[in-house]
Amino acid sequence: MDASRLKEVATQVLSWQHRLPLAERLQLNQIGAIGTVRLPFRRVGGADPAQQQATTGVTEVTEAAAAPTASSPGRLHALRQAWRSAIRALRSRLPPRLGGITADTEAGADRLQPAFTEDFIAPWSPAQVARWAARHGSTEPPGEADWPCREVAVEPPPGGGDGTETVWLHLLTAAIVRTGASGEDRQRLLIAPAGGGRPVVLGRRRLSRRRIAAAAGLALLLILLPAAAWRWWPGATGGAAAHAAAPAASVAASAARAASAAEVDKVATAASAEPTSPAASGVPDGTAEAASAAVEGRTAASGPMPAASAAPASAPRVDPPPPGYYALVSRGPHTTARCKELFERMQVAQQRHGPTDPPSRTELMTGRDGSCHAVWWPFTSRDEATRARWSLATRGVTVDVVEF
Repeated sequence: MDASRLKEVATQVLSWQHRLPLAERLQLNQIGAIGTVRLPFRRVGGADPAQQQATTGVTEVTEAAAAPTASSPGRLHALRQAWRSAIRALRSRLPPRLGGITADTEAGADRLQPAFTEDFIAPWSPAQVARWAARHGSTEPPGEADWPCREVAVEPPPGGGDGTETVWLHLLTAAIVRTGASGEDRQRLLIAPAGGGRPVVLGRRRLSRRRIAAAAGLALLLILLPAAAWRWWPGATGGAAAHAAAPAASVAASAARAASAAEVDKVATAASAEPTSPAASGVPDGTAEAASAAVEGRTAASGPMPAASAAPASAPRVDPPPPGYYALVSRGPHTTARCKELFERMQVAQQRHGPTDPPSRTELMTGRDGSCHAVWWPFTSRDEATRARWSLATRGVTVDVVEF
């Protein structure tokens, strides 16, 4: 037995196996049981057109049938059928390849039909093996004389012996041998004997589980990577944070305006409630004048003064603006139920935070866009607001520090 010829067949199998990236990488010692297979075919003559039509299933298309008249019913359907019949007739006249020899299929010529029904290679049926062997088989034995040969049994014709000649087509065969815990596993292959070029093999490749898992992981990574990149991209997160902080700033600003307006109204009410006589009120004249001056000072501090009414040297002194305040506003927007849940956690954190000066409080506020936010305010310093923010973070409440 020529070892070089055996190695050549094994190399062809490896080349075919490794052509698929997901296939398992094999070695030469995993290719065994190399030999040949003989498949029987019958040579059938095409003596008369009736027999040819019965064996091929092709009907001769005449010019009248191919061109139906305009007055015939269903002419479009008939035209389609005529074209299909013409295409089938043309395909039947094409010569099939038989391992380097050509069999003419014109009327009166010989054709080959499979003469076996044995199912000897899984998962291919005998009809599939016969069609593949008719295209790639050879009438000459491809291997060495001492190679093992599998001869498929000849099936007698349905009508008994008709004197037809039996033609044997030869193929190469090999097996992929794999030894595991359950024993030796062999996967049989059929190989076209024609040399040169890419090997033609009938069989299934062994797939690698590791390569399939790696390919699946790579595909999943390619799907998730753009989503993760968009999630952590600075522009995307910055825009989202700015959009979320806008309602919070709106809520804090509205709260500051409400507090300032309430304080001014309180002072104005005290100043406007001047009694008719100093004796009846029990308040000295100096106190009323001081309240009036306080109202004027608050009004001047709450809004800018026009350029034409610049304060002269004799104008009353205006108090400097109060120091800035800070508020903690929950990030959102949230639903009403979620906002109430955050508000309850914020109340617990406020009680454990201790007293502040001025006293702080928690509220539920609605922004201009209709979003609900939980607010804890006021704080007189950013450090104090930051400490309260960390206290809320331990309770699962994320807030923004807003200055107003």
